[in-house]
Amino acid sequence: MRVGIVTTFYSSVGGISTFVRNVVNHSLTDGNRPLIFSPDRLLPEEDENYVSLCQGGRAKVAVSLLRQLRKHQICRIQCHGTWYLLLACIIYKHVMRLFARKVRVITVKHSDLATPKMIKRWILQAIDNQSDGVVFVSKYLKEKYEQAFGFNYRVLVAVVNPGCGEVAVRQEEVRQLSLLLDIHSHRPLLSYIGLFEYPGKVHGLVVLLEALTLIRSKLPDVFLVIAGRGSLKNEVEEAIERFSLQSSVLILESIDNPYALFQLSDLHCHISFQESFGLVVLEALSTGTPVVASAVGELPNIDLEGLVTVDANPEAIAATICRCIAYPPKVDITELLKRYSWDITASELNRITLGV
Repeated sequence: MRVGIVTTFYSSVGGISTFVRNVVNHSLTDGNRPLIFSPDRLLPEEDENYVSLCQGGRAKVAVSLLRQLRKHQICRIQCHGTWYLLLACIIYKHVMRLFARKVRVITVKHSDLATPKMIKRWILQAIDNQSDGVVFVSKYLKEKYEQAFGFNYRVLVAVVNPGCGEVAVRQEEVRQLSLLLDIHSHRPLLSYIGLFEYPGKVHGLVVLLEALTLIRSKLPDVFLVIAGRGSLKNEVEEAIERFSLQSSVLILESIDNPYALFQLSDLHCHISFQESFGLVVLEALSTGTPVVASAVGELPNIDLEGLVTVDANPEAIAATICRCIAYPPKVDITELLKRYSWDITASELNRITLGV
């Protein structure tokens, strides 16, 4: 019984893409890898494990998904996509019931959203309740949907956290990045990785930049490398100019291996006002690099050595970063991998999807 994974994002950078790719790579059902259904234009060509959906508007993509699910006779579905892809999966489920075929649909919630208006909330809840289960990537996100949004689920509800794995970074990659950053002239080195697409995340980065102005008074050679790109990049650039940080900040719009940046960093900074889990925190910790993160979303509940959470205001962030540079927190990679593993994540998701 082959599992179909429906996702809006697959090849792109970002937490959802990373989550889905790792679930796929660590999943095997009846000897088969899951089949990926996505409108992503960069899906691998001529690979039997990927099904590219038609490009276009929501209706066109949804109809394309319906046809492909029927063509491949998928009976177990994980939907990591938007509401209209989930709706297509639900319609497919009811159509197949007419042919005495039982289809199981599980929807996976990744994003921390603004509170939807009442009518939209009712519609989203109605679609979710037509699935066979709703999985959240964090306890925080589950509680937000149920309490802040007032969702009343009549189906299975579960929490499955993201994972991480042991990291092997080629030293040549580290050396090349070190030369690019002129690492010896820039110490301590701080890093930040994230897309410039979500206002709450960009706001957090701007607050981090403001904190950097305070840090420079104590650590004049401090340097922040930002790996990211997106439609709100101008807000980041304006903040760098406003705080006169041109000589202390570098934006890398693309990076071949973010783990090389983690390894070079003295401290990874993850300051955000919009966060469901914060997968990048686990990725940084997996390289042995300590992390300072804002106390939002699930982050305050991730009790791991090497992770320091802080109130998202410039003074508190600056003081915490300076303290962590002076007295680096110890990272326990063994405990990290024991608690957060992609094998565990994929196994639990597959168990829920298959209904076993």
